[in-house]
Amino acid sequence: MLTLKHMLHPAIDGIAQNTSRYCVHIERLFNQNVRRKQLQTEKVVKFMPQVSITWMTQVSLA
Repeated sequence: MLTLKHMLHPAIDGIAQNTSRYCVHIERLFNQNVRRKQLQTEKVVKFMPQVSITWMTQVSLA
């Protein structure tokens, strides 16, 4: 019998993969801005709460 955990895992994996892509994107943006000496941290800050919520959700359901 499939448990809720088993049904949720594919969805969580998908979210985790998207989160990883976002993290890479954030790093690239951040690195570009650092090189230009124009830190636009608001771009990073907008994404971070979403990312940490996703990881906390993944850890609690793992």
